[in-house]
Amino acid sequence: MDAAPAQPPNYRHDSDQALWPAQPVQLARGRQPRDALAKTVAYTVASMDDFETSLREYLNHPPDLPDHTEAQLSFWIGTSFMVSAATLATTNAASSPSPSPSQSQAQQTSSSLPPSQPHVQQQQQQQQQQQQQQEQQRQRLQRPNAPPGYQPANGLPAQYGGPSRAFQPVAEAELALTLPTFGQPTNASDASGAQGKKADYKVSLSIMEALQPTPDPKEKMRKQRAIAKCCVDSIQRIDGYRYSFHNCWNSREDDSFRFSYYCNDSLLNKDRAANGKGAKLGKRATKPVYDCKGVLSIKFSATKQSLDVFYKHVPIHKTYEERAPPPRKDSKRRKFLEEHDPEALSRIASRSRDMAEGSEERDTTPKAKKKKARPEPPKPSNTSLESDLRAQSLRSLLELIQVDQIAPSEATLPEPPPPPPPPVQRPLPQVVAQFPPPAPAQPTSLRRRPRNSCDICKVKKTKVCS
Repeated sequence: MDAAPAQPPNYRHDSDQALWPAQPVQLARGRQPRDALAKTVAYTVASMDDFETSLREYLNHPPDLPDHTEAQLSFWIGTSFMVSAATLATTNAASSPSPSPSQSQAQQTSSSLPPSQPHVQQQQQQQQQQQQQQEQQRQRLQRPNAPPGYQPANGLPAQYGGPSRAFQPVAEAELALTLPTFGQPTNASDASGAQGKKADYKVSLSIMEALQPTPDPKEKMRKQRAIAKCCVDSIQRIDGYRYSFHNCWNSREDDSFRFSYYCNDSLLNKDRAANGKGAKLGKRATKPVYDCKGVLSIKFSATKQSLDVFYKHVPIHKTYEERAPPPRKDSKRRKFLEEHDPEALSRIASRSRDMAEGSEERDTTPKAKKKKARPEPPKPSNTSLESDLRAQSLRSLLELIQVDQIAPSEATLPEPPPPPPPPVQRPLPQVVAQFPPPAPAQPTSLRRRPRNSCDICKVKKTKVCS
């Protein structure tokens, strides 16, 4: 069983190191300058067990400057790796397509004979034609009622072209309905093919075989990439982080390929969609990234006959197992962990229980109510001419208001003395006044207005006419 991922003593969960990019990360382009403080810790290994032991030793005794230090693990040239047989099968199929059986027989017979005997080749062709005719006659004997030009289904499952589906004449229809039906037999080749898809077989591949020159460079690249994948899987089991493929290029100097892998949570992995790839402005990524400098470099060299693995990672964030939620009941992840790593499944389950208990304790403690922060009033921008004029006018108005308020306060008069209290009024005796009865009204004589005009001319004059 695999042990728990090795964590260095200076491992820390620092949330301040997390970055939430609101837009795609822009890294410096081109080759970076050489680090003046760079330091390399070298290990020589002869097998995968030695490789894992050396890497655990490096993680248990971290360097003083992890940002400038990397581990170099050099393999012995005869080291063998257990790689997936599917990769090699695709490699061989891509390099040489499989011919049909008749073509392979013809090629074998033609290759075994020298070119100086053409009559022998003709005899071989005649024999093949005779064999084909014999097969056709045998099929006609098996199916005498077949129409002319009939050919049996070749390469189909038994339920279509096999003898199990051969029709038998039945005299009575009632008897045909009462005949039992049997299940269709499965083809052995189909069953083996279905099992081959589920089971991933491993084959041994050495570094020396992967460094051998091939007519197709892609075949050489696939072999070396299969070995690199084995190294990356082993590193992921040891340190607990996840790495994704970044680049592959052919080195002319070493006449081999080099592979690079980035940590999934690293700032270098800018092409990851969850890290902000293709994000819009103002919309942050769904997962944080860290400047952990997590890089795995795997370098093959045919000139030096070597394989070097360079490991560099600053442990400033959680591992994949610590971040991942517990697997669901009937999920593929739970089944995989139950079969391959039950200890990891038990650790994840215990960690989830501890987290649930801690959350319950936090819920029981009363929480202080947070005061709602009042929204700040919008501040005017000080970049336009209108805003400057507005601020100047407001300033002058404030100065005038302050002067008007200060002036009356300085010229205030002394307060007048309080008024004397009003005299007490005593009640006077009530005296009933007796008025004499009113005298009868006498008729008044109307006074005529004096005439100032003549009766003849009827003209208004100042003096009376004579």
